[in-house]
Amino acid sequence: MPAKLIVQIDFSGNPIVEVEVHPNSSKKGITNYNKWRGKLQISTKSPARKGEANKEIIEIIAEYFNIQKSQIQIITGQTSRFKQIKLFDVNIDSINAKILKNLEGG
Repeated sequence: MPAKLIVQIDFSGNPIVEVEVHPNSSKKGITNYNKWRGKLQISTKSPARKGEANKEIIEIIAEYFNIQKSQIQIITGQTSRFKQIKLFDVNIDSINAKILKNLEGG
């Protein structure tokens, strides 16, 4: 079950998703799961410049999990392709279920 590796939980009960970003891509969205690194892969069309890709990552995650952008915070990796993203006021079980369903082709 790869989602157990992707989604962690903080002391307040908020899910933390680890991602690997591929900026300046021809695709946009959550594209895969890197089993070796244990991270969701997100591709952005925006370049990694002046926070453009980070803004697009937040939009992609908000749309994917059907939550508000204000419920998403990049907590580590502001200038790295490897990031930890905290989701506020979201049920971890629903996040795990959504990721598992899509990774299994559902």
